[in-house]
Amino acid sequence: MHFDDGNAEAWYGLSRTLIELGQVQEGLLANSRAVTLQPEQVQAREQVLRALVMLGRREDAARLYREWLIEDPDNAVAQHQLAATLGTDAPARASDAYVLAVFDSVAPQFDRKLAALGYQAPEQVARAVAALQPTPAALDVADLGCGTGLCGPALRPCARRLVGCDLSAAMLGQAQRRGCYDQLFQVELGYFLQHEVGAFELLVSADTLCYFGPLDAVCAGAAAALRTDGAFVFTAEALRDGSAPFCLQPCGRYAHSDAYLVATLRAAGLAPEVCSAVTLRHEAGLPVAGWLVTARLI
Repeated sequence: MHFDDGNAEAWYGLSRTLIELGQVQEGLLANSRAVTLQPEQVQAREQVLRALVMLGRREDAARLYREWLIEDPDNAVAQHQLAATLGTDAPARASDAYVLAVFDSVAPQFDRKLAALGYQAPEQVARAVAALQPTPAALDVADLGCGTGLCGPALRPCARRLVGCDLSAAMLGQAQRRGCYDQLFQVELGYFLQHEVGAFELLVSADTLCYFGPLDAVCAGAAAALRTDGAFVFTAEALRDGSAPFCLQPCGRYAHSDAYLVATLRAAGLAPEVCSAVTLRHEAGLPVAGWLVTARLI
């Protein structure tokens, strides 16, 4: 088999494979070659560094993130992942620039990649919505952080009006192709809620709140956007060791404790009805633990 010495993508792939096999030094050399050929390849470059983090080689990953930031000081992916790798100076949420850089690039392959991870969040949200026993085509529904619209098919039957919001135009383009949504808005979730006061009977959010640390503003916005007896159904990644209300994990997503979720919802005027332990997907062969939550406006 011929290996193209000038193919940056091949070098990134080789680097990731070597690191995952434990051949870290060889992987770092391959990564150096890839970076030399194509330093602006954000997705592939970041996957290599994530492989280092998964192996517990955080110092190596942090060094490479710092080198990346020397080349490109404003790179939102490197900034966010360095904070996640070090576990210090975590931002309150993933920045708009980070979200756009990550999801605009992956949108065409997003559904396929999640299927390979055994992604379950949309199905879990659908079960929670079904448990509410909504009347068909009766509700005004918002899908917060809708992505490619994976929740759309399950929400459409109960929706008189179904809207979605997401920061990524590329992800919204995929959602539009599903034909489930009446409207799609390219806007940050919190901003959307602030401008939709009393507009919905049902809010859902699958695998989006993992990009927020503190959830006070999100929960308050959700309460304001709901009508009387409206429901908020969402998933969050689980922080179960009781050490903190939430934390930024090395993977770059935030995890939250169930006690924090319950307290924050109640403070916002939402009554938690269900907070169930679930598996959201698998990464590196291991289950990603999460919470499936249903809360109603008090």
